[in-house]
Amino acid sequence: MERPLMRRDYYDVPFSERFFFYGRRLLLLPYLHLLHKLRKVVGSDMENRPDVFVKYFRDYELKRIIDKLGIGENDAIAAVKVLTYIHTLSGVRGEITEMTPRRSVRIEKHCPAAKYLTRKFCRDTLSFPTFCALSRAINPKLVHTHESFLSGGDDTCELVFELKE
Repeated sequence: MERPLMRRDYYDVPFSERFFFYGRRLLLLPYLHLLHKLRKVVGSDMENRPDVFVKYFRDYELKRIIDKLGIGENDAIAAVKVLTYIHTLSGVRGEITEMTPRRSVRIEKHCPAAKYLTRKFCRDTLSFPTFCALSRAINPKLVHTHESFLSGGDDTCELVFELKE
Protein backbone atom coordinates (compact mmCIF):
# COMPACT_ATOMS: atom_id res chain seq x y z
CA MET A 1 0.00 0.00 0.00
CA GLU A 2 1.36 3.40 -0.95
CA ARG A 3 2.10 5.91 1.80
CA PRO A 4 0.17 9.12 1.13
CA LEU A 5 1.75 12.52 0.64
CA MET A 6 0.49 15.11 3.11
CA ARG A 7 -1.02 18.00 1.12
CA ARG A 8 1.47 17.20 -1.68
CA ASP A 9 4.37 18.74 0.20
CA TYR A 10 5.70 16.26 2.79
CA TYR A 11 5.43 12.76 4.25
CA ASP A 12 4.56 11.98 7.84
CA VAL A 13 7.79 10.30 9.00
CA PRO A 14 8.09 8.84 12.51
CA PHE A 15 11.16 9.61 14.60
CA SER A 16 12.45 6.02 14.42
CA GLU A 17 12.47 6.15 10.62
CA ARG A 18 14.41 9.42 10.65
CA PHE A 19 16.82 7.97 13.22
CA PHE A 20 17.62 4.92 11.08
CA PHE A 21 17.93 7.00 7.90
CA TYR A 22 20.49 9.32 9.50
CA GLY A 23 22.21 6.39 11.23
CA ARG A 24 22.80 4.72 7.86
CA ARG A 25 24.10 8.00 6.46
CA LEU A 26 26.46 8.49 9.39
CA LEU A 27 27.88 5.01 8.90
CA LEU A 28 27.91 4.64 5.13
CA LEU A 29 28.94 8.07 3.83
CA PRO A 30 32.26 8.14 5.75
CA TYR A 31 32.91 4.54 4.66
CA LEU A 32 32.20 5.38 1.01
CA HIS A 33 34.26 8.57 1.26
CA LEU A 34 37.20 6.50 2.57
CA LEU A 35 36.78 4.03 -0.30
CA HIS A 36 36.81 6.96 -2.72
CA LYS A 37 40.04 8.29 -1.17
CA LEU A 38 41.64 4.81 -1.31
CA ARG A 39 40.22 3.93 -4.74
CA LYS A 40 43.65 3.28 -6.28
CA VAL A 41 44.54 0.84 -3.48
CA VAL A 42 41.25 -1.00 -2.86
CA GLY A 43 39.65 -0.63 -6.30
CA SER A 44 36.46 1.39 -6.55
CA ASP A 45 34.09 2.70 -9.21
CA MET A 46 33.99 6.10 -7.49
CA GLU A 47 36.29 8.26 -9.60
CA ASN A 48 34.87 11.66 -8.62
CA ARG A 49 33.73 12.99 -5.28
CA PRO A 50 30.03 13.17 -6.30
CA ASP A 51 30.20 9.42 -7.00
CA VAL A 52 30.15 8.88 -3.21
CA PHE A 53 26.65 10.39 -2.97
CA VAL A 54 25.49 8.60 -6.13
CA LYS A 55 26.68 5.23 -4.84
CA TYR A 56 25.13 5.78 -1.40
CA PHE A 57 21.80 6.82 -2.82
CA ARG A 58 21.67 4.28 -5.65
CA ASP A 59 23.03 1.26 -3.76
CA TYR A 60 21.83 1.85 -0.19
CA GLU A 61 18.77 4.08 -0.13
CA LEU A 62 16.74 4.12 -3.34
CA LYS A 63 15.22 0.62 -3.23
CA ARG A 64 14.55 0.96 0.50
CA ILE A 65 12.73 4.28 -0.02
CA ILE A 66 10.66 3.00 -2.96
CA ASP A 67 9.63 -0.06 -0.93
CA LYS A 68 8.90 2.00 2.18
CA LEU A 69 6.69 4.39 0.22
CA GLY A 70 5.00 1.62 -1.76
CA ILE A 71 5.70 3.37 -5.07
CA GLY A 72 4.73 1.35 -8.12
CA GLU A 73 5.31 3.93 -10.87
CA ASN A 74 8.52 4.32 -12.89
CA ASP A 75 7.89 7.85 -14.12
CA ALA A 76 8.16 11.48 -13.02
CA ILE A 77 5.61 10.92 -10.24
CA ALA A 78 7.82 8.26 -8.61
CA ALA A 79 10.87 10.56 -8.77
CA VAL A 80 9.13 13.53 -7.15
CA LYS A 81 7.71 11.29 -4.42
CA VAL A 82 11.18 9.95 -3.57
CA LEU A 83 12.58 13.50 -3.65
CA THR A 84 9.80 14.67 -1.32
CA TYR A 85 10.53 11.84 1.12
CA ILE A 86 14.27 12.63 1.20
CA HIS A 87 13.61 16.32 1.67
CA THR A 88 11.06 15.60 4.41
CA LEU A 89 13.79 13.70 6.26
CA SER A 90 16.34 16.45 5.62
CA GLY A 91 14.15 19.33 6.79
CA VAL A 92 13.90 20.88 3.33
CA ARG A 93 10.47 22.46 2.91
CA GLY A 94 8.59 23.09 -0.27
CA GLU A 95 5.72 21.80 -2.35
CA ILE A 96 4.97 19.80 -5.46
CA THR A 97 3.55 22.22 -8.01
CA GLU A 98 3.14 19.74 -10.85
CA MET A 99 2.79 15.95 -10.69
CA THR A 100 2.06 14.02 -13.86
CA PRO A 101 3.65 10.85 -15.23
CA ARG A 102 5.53 12.91 -17.85
CA ARG A 103 6.62 15.89 -15.72
CA SER A 104 6.82 16.62 -12.02
CA VAL A 105 8.07 19.78 -10.33
CA ARG A 106 8.94 20.48 -6.72
CA ILE A 107 9.65 24.01 -5.51
CA GLU A 108 11.78 24.19 -2.36
CA LYS A 109 11.35 27.28 -0.20
CA HIS A 110 13.60 26.47 2.76
CA CYS A 111 16.78 24.40 3.07
CA PRO A 112 18.55 24.24 6.44
CA ALA A 113 21.92 23.77 4.70
CA ALA A 114 21.55 26.48 2.04
CA LYS A 115 23.42 29.15 3.96
CA TYR A 116 26.39 26.79 4.48
CA LEU A 117 26.69 25.54 0.90
CA THR A 118 27.66 27.19 -2.35
CA ARG A 119 25.63 26.90 -5.52
CA LYS A 120 28.50 25.01 -7.18
CA PHE A 121 28.87 22.50 -4.33
CA CYS A 122 25.14 21.91 -4.11
CA ARG A 123 24.78 21.55 -7.89
CA ASP A 124 27.91 19.51 -8.68
CA THR A 125 28.27 17.36 -5.58
CA LEU A 126 24.80 16.91 -4.11
CA SER A 127 21.83 17.72 -6.31
CA PHE A 128 22.80 16.89 -9.85
CA PRO A 129 24.63 13.57 -9.26
CA THR A 130 22.15 12.28 -6.70
CA PHE A 131 18.96 13.16 -8.54
CA CYS A 132 20.35 12.09 -11.91
CA ALA A 133 21.11 8.71 -10.30
CA LEU A 134 17.54 8.69 -8.95
CA SER A 135 16.17 9.47 -12.41
CA ARG A 136 18.23 6.74 -14.10
CA ALA A 137 17.31 4.17 -11.46
CA ILE A 138 13.58 4.84 -11.80
CA ASN A 139 13.53 5.11 -15.59
CA PRO A 140 16.47 5.63 -18.00
CA LYS A 141 14.29 8.08 -19.99
CA LEU A 142 13.69 10.28 -16.93
CA VAL A 143 15.69 13.54 -16.92
CA HIS A 144 16.37 15.78 -13.91
CA THR A 145 16.96 19.55 -14.09
CA HIS A 146 17.70 21.94 -11.26
CA GLU A 147 18.21 25.54 -12.36
CA SER A 148 17.56 27.70 -9.29
CA PHE A 149 19.31 27.17 -5.95
CA LEU A 150 18.60 28.52 -2.47
CA SER A 151 22.32 28.09 -1.82
CA GLY A 152 23.03 30.39 -4.76
CA GLY A 153 20.87 33.21 -3.44
CA ASP A 154 17.74 32.35 -5.43
CA ASP A 155 14.35 32.57 -3.70
CA THR A 156 13.59 28.90 -4.39
CA CYS A 157 15.06 25.66 -5.65
CA GLU A 158 13.14 24.31 -8.61
CA LEU A 159 13.60 20.58 -9.19
CA VAL A 160 12.08 19.11 -12.35
CA PHE A 161 11.77 15.51 -13.51
CA GLU A 162 10.69 14.94 -17.11
CA LEU A 163 10.12 11.74 -19.02
CA LYS A 164 11.72 12.12 -22.46
CA GLU A 165 10.79 10.04 -25.49
